[in-house]
Amino acid sequence: ILILDIKDKTMSFETLKWYVVSIFDLLWTLIQVIGAILIACVEFFYVPPKDLTGEIVVLTGAAGDIGSNLAKLLANDGCKMVLLDINKSNLLKLCHEINKTSGNKHDAISFACDITNIDQMKDVCGEIKQKVGDPTMLVNNAGIVAGKYFHDLEYKDFVRTFEVNMLSNFFLVKQFLPAMIEKEHGHVVSVSSILARKGLAGVAEYAASKSAVATFMESLRYEIQVAGKKGINCTTVYPYQLDSNLFKGTAMRFKWVPFLHLLKPEYVAEKIYTAIKKNQVTLYIPRILYFLVALQNLLPERANDILYNFLQANEAMKTFCGTRNVKKSD
Repeated sequence: ILILDIKDKTMSFETLKWYVVSIFDLLWTLIQVIGAILIACVEFFYVPPKDLTGEIVVLTGAAGDIGSNLAKLLANDGCKMVLLDINKSNLLKLCHEINKTSGNKHDAISFACDITNIDQMKDVCGEIKQKVGDPTMLVNNAGIVAGKYFHDLEYKDFVRTFEVNMLSNFFLVKQFLPAMIEKEHGHVVSVSSILARKGLAGVAEYAASKSAVATFMESLRYEIQVAGKKGINCTTVYPYQLDSNLFKGTAMRFKWVPFLHLLKPEYVAEKIYTAIKKNQVTLYIPRILYFLVALQNLLPERANDILYNFLQANEAMKTFCGTRNVKKSD
């Protein structure tokens, strides 16, 4: 009986200790959360931009609308640009323009390649490391869309979109992240889409691929945290619809409304560049999407359906006239 009493008292002490430790952990967590919110409020208005001089940047979809503008911004800020795209002629023009502007023919190099061809990409990545060293920044920007409603969508369309939009991200991160982790210096940027947060009719494979990009980046960021590696940043970009050939001919109702109009690629590239300079984790373009995404999550699905029907969002792809599912950049 005495032994049981002592055991019970020991158990009671351990239980009390657990409660005390848990309460202190909870209080400390709340303090950190409040601190993070206050810091975010300050950073909403100003964050000291980081110096990008000497960064080695691999940019996919470089010859596209966003890619070409972003490449110029980064090059002008002192980055060594490694440009990847399947469009060889436009890629060479961009590379020549950057080197001509900088006055240094080695500020940008280009590789015309198919990012879904793993064997080819292994050779390209090896050549990049040999010519310019280990990249310190990777910007996954390449993207395609099938432009078909589900009943017309074929398996090969789905696979192809995933290969370009998502699997290329995985492959390139696997190639370049280890060196970033070793040096504890690097930045991974992936361009997702607002469609990753809400899929619409006519973009099943595109929305799914961009959702995969978003969750992949979230998991990657947490794995880097768990590994205890400092100095490596992850940025995920969620732009609204672009005024580009990718979704040519499509638009929701009331596209003249400021937060519903199509985004200019130059504007999107500028926002991505600024987010990189600030080490921003999540970037919605335009900024009102932060509010709209939160509102969407709060509303019941029936209410969301009513709003999307009012905006004719699920009818937008019926007027699609872009190039269907070719390997091109955003």
